[in-house]
Amino acid sequence: MRQHMEYYKGYFKAIVDLKNLLEGINGYMSVRWTLKTYRTMVLSVLNLLASDSYVRSLFQDYGGVFNICNNLVVIKMKPDGTVFAEYQN
Repeated sequence: MRQHMEYYKGYFKAIVDLKNLLEGINGYMSVRWTLKTYRTMVLSVLNLLASDSYVRSLFQDYGGVFNICNNLVVIKMKPDGTVFAEYQN
């Protein structure tokens, strides 16, 4: 039963983090937000989180804040809405 509750707490936190991200993204950059751009952004964020465990960990630690950066990685967005991680060498 405890494991079941922990899963739901984590799931809820993930939803809140994504909500925070999507609410905060509108003021980011001077992107012309079309439905296609917004869709590209959402899908690329989800793909980035699913494929990059370090970025996923930062996303969890910062609660879904979009402008995550540190001395190792910077999260950027292209004008078409594609979100990607740029690792510093």
